[in-house]
Amino acid sequence: MDYLRPLDIMFVRNENYASGQMFDSVKLGISRAAELCGRILITPADVPLIEQAAFKQVMECPGALVRPVCGGRPGHPVRADSRLVPDICAYRGGGGLKGAMERLGVPITELEVEDPGIYLDADTPQDYMSLRYWNDYSQIQKQSPKMIHFRISIGMTS
Repeated sequence: MDYLRPLDIMFVRNENYASGQMFDSVKLGISRAAELCGRILITPADVPLIEQAAFKQVMECPGALVRPVCGGRPGHPVRADSRLVPDICAYRGGGGLKGAMERLGVPITELEVEDPGIYLDADTPQDYMSLRYWNDYSQIQKQSPKMIHFRISIGMTS
């Protein structure tokens, strides 16, 4: 990861990741980022197909707590004002980040975006293959949006 150092990226490592929850790593990262930033974007590494436009829309949307939604499904990145970080980190209930957000007492601004990538994650090898298919398909659509794509399945019976 030395090649990333010139990009002014902050690395925060959770030494206890194997014995904790993902939310523990989130809390560690956002508490460090809050020292340097007024607003923080939070997204898991296994949600890799978020379009740049969605990040921009979330950053520009007013509100202390912003969550993108596509077709009624919430996703990432979530944006939080850094002043909320101490309360997020103090949360000890269930539901991880979502649970913490709901307990803050701060309105969650739900921003409609046209990007299913906000909720497409890769928790299993099958999910990963679906993401690869989705990515390939969306790239074709961007290059030739007027094309019609057919998928044919042929089966044989005896």
